[in-house]
Amino acid sequence: MNPLCIIWVIWYILVAFVKLFIPRSLRYKRIQDEVAVVTGAGSGIGQLMAIELAKEGCHVICWDVNSQGNEDTVSQIRQLPNGKAHSFVVDVGQRESVYAAAGKIPAVTDGKDVTILINNAGVVFGKHLLEIPDDKIDQMLNINCLGHFWTTKSFLPGMMKCEKGHIVTISSMMGLWCPLEKMTAYASSKFGAFGFDQALNSELKITDKDFIKTTIVTPGHINTGMFHGASFRYGLEADYVAREIIASLKAEDETRVIPSFGYLVYLIYAVLPRTASFELTKGMKLNTVFQNLEVREPLTTPEGKKND
Repeated sequence: MNPLCIIWVIWYILVAFVKLFIPRSLRYKRIQDEVAVVTGAGSGIGQLMAIELAKEGCHVICWDVNSQGNEDTVSQIRQLPNGKAHSFVVDVGQRESVYAAAGKIPAVTDGKDVTILINNAGVVFGKHLLEIPDDKIDQMLNINCLGHFWTTKSFLPGMMKCEKGHIVTISSMMGLWCPLEKMTAYASSKFGAFGFDQALNSELKITDKDFIKTTIVTPGHINTGMFHGASFRYGLEADYVAREIIASLKAEDETRVIPSFGYLVYLIYAVLPRTASFELTKGMKLNTVFQNLEVREPLTTPEGKKND
């Protein structure tokens, strides 16, 4: 082992420790005038993040399968001082749809490349594994995980050309640890999103492209109605989560767990035996929160493809 390796490890541990005592706002980078793509921008935290980016001076490209919600987001942004936004109906689970929409962006940005990408679009279909139709499993994996590959491949070359960029991936607490029922497919897709960010982050560093930053976000339950019927004892407010994600982007945080006590999940998963961690969740009555989860009918895109 190269002795310098140990020195660098100690250095980065010290840097991380010092950052704990530095107000995050002092580490913010300027993102004004950048072009930002937000997937799932038609509702929930996607819509709120798009609006926050516009307040920062970004030209926001809103992607969603829900054209009405997407247009509503754009309308709200354009009411802001100097608010700039455009919308495209995109099914991120279909790579042809992603690549086609990505090709249309330069026409509305005067040729400027996308340098901020927030992979936020997601769907859930909560049922036990043997009850989930195969096409719903495909849908969740395609949108919640594989779609990140298509969006990133679309915009990474432009970021490399500009020698700057930031890719934010929204995973979930269930992408770290999932002792819950009816979440086999959903949690698998979020574990995949977490692994995608980790591997991409390493690849960019190894290939000397670390001027492109990545952030993985693993929020707890958010009060957006996505998990309607679940019996969570608490829920995060969507506007708070959206602001925290944009703040982490500006501060170039590589990992953001919301709320912060969720970092204990890492420790529980890494240290406790699986049976012990499961008994812990039983004692906290977490493993049955999805017993009454309601399954919503999917939306339908103009092309006739179904989507949640």
